[in-house]
Amino acid sequence: MCEFFSFCSDGRGKFFYFKPTDIKKIRKEGNKEQYEFNSHASVAAFNKLNEDKLNKYEYNPFKEEFKIDHINAYRSDEKSAEKWVKELFKFKTKKQFLTFCKNYFYKIDYKQVSKMLGKIPTKKDVIKMLKRVESIDWFKPQKAPDKKSLKIKINSVVKAFGMDIKVELEINKLDSASAWASARASAWDSAWASAWASAWASAWASAWASAFETVKDLMKKKGYKKNPFAELLKLWEAGLYPCGIIDGKFVIYYVPIKNGRC
Repeated sequence: MCEFFSFCSDGRGKFFYFKPTDIKKIRKEGNKEQYEFNSHASVAAFNKLNEDKLNKYEYNPFKEEFKIDHINAYRSDEKSAEKWVKELFKFKTKKQFLTFCKNYFYKIDYKQVSKMLGKIPTKKDVIKMLKRVESIDWFKPQKAPDKKSLKIKINSVVKAFGMDIKVELEINKLDSASAWASARASAWDSAWASAWASAWASAWASAWASAFETVKDLMKKKGYKKNPFAELLKLWEAGLYPCGIIDGKFVIYYVPIKNGRC
């Protein structure tokens, strides 16, 4: 399975991938060819090349991991490929880095979603939840959260999941001093890099929050008065990273503002 970031080479030092400008144009035109922007096959097709004669590579910029997927060309050029892709991801600012990366991820086609959901009674609620997820400003840098108001939110989460327990609140910084900082070494603000490495975990809460909406009428009969994942989503919306209950404590991380700036 191809992963972000996927690219190909001809074995002669020429590299092929979907540039952000390519992706924007393809999406604007409706992506009639159904290209997948992290697919080696799509990269080859877009460039009108024979996939079976290309070397295939992958690079995870969040962890700085380079992988060889397949060597098909007349020679392997993995050393130059690794050097090339690492140079590609050297950005002067975190904004440039994030802008480049986000182009490769799937954007929701609401017409298609509506068609797939058919006539289920909760369709409007599902679409509303998906749009809510799309609008989240993930891992927003902020001052230390107010412990009193945050405790009210986590108690609401615990109650929504049907757990009759008391938990303490533990708040930690998601920065270079934390365990998450090792996710990626970076010349600029490691808190952002760490947060993006952690962002994959947020997909879990988002997916379940949306999935619950499709069957919430049935879940109410099982005693769930609220969508528990929606309650959890409120923490993500606040720019926080909830890790869950660990040793009786609800552990939450936040990205601190550096030098008075985001």
